[in-house]
Amino acid sequence: MPRLALRSSRFYKILGEAGVDKKRVTLFALDRTKKDAAHFATNFNVQHVPTIIILKNGKETGRVVEYGVTGKFDEELAKALSTN
Repeated sequence: MPRLALRSSRFYKILGEAGVDKKRVTLFALDRTKKDAAHFATNFNVQHVPTIIILKNGKETGRVVEYGVTGKFDEELAKALSTN
C-alpha cells in the first residue's frame, strides 16, 4: 500500500476515534511549491508536506508535520485532537 494511502486511512481512523465529523474536515492538496489558490499554505506557514493543522474557531490549536516529532504521526494527531 502506498505511504499516502496508508497515512490517509490511519488519519480517518484517528478522526473517527476522536469523534470528529468528517464533514468538518477540509483537505488542501499542495505540491512541492506549496502554493494553493486560497493561500492556506502561506497563511498557516506550511513548510513541509504533509502537514495536518487542527483549527478551532479559525485558530490553530494543533499541528503535525510529516511523520511528527516522534516519528509517530498517528499518536501525535490523536493527542492533538484529544486536547481540543
